Amino acid sequence: MPISPDTLAAASRIVLSTGDVPDMYPVDIVFTSTIVGKLESDSLQDAFSRARQELRIAALAAGGHGVANCRFEHTIHAQSSSQSTQSSVFTVVGYGTLVKKREAHGDRF
Repeated sequence: MPISPDTLAAASRIVLSTGDVPDMYPVDIVFTSTIVGKLESDSLQDAFSRARQELRIAALAAGGHGVANCRFEHTIHAQSSSQSTQSSVFTVVGYGTLVKKREAHGDRF
């Protein structure tokens, strides 16, 4: 499904961090969908970029302002396309802690 330019702009403001995010409190956990590609023809770096984008969109949809302690993992699976050729398929997933900004008058949980 295509993503609107407004959603993409809002998602670009979602903070992703592999550590804690100052001035934000944890709310929930968010995950990306699995990104699948062929190692011989698809860029693993592009798949990680798509996973980061999906994590931002998931955080936005959940009402968050960021994702702390992000983790990204990939797995490579060998598959035989036919008896004479073999290809490698990879999957990429991302997850982290959904966080929201602390309010000016104290935390609101």
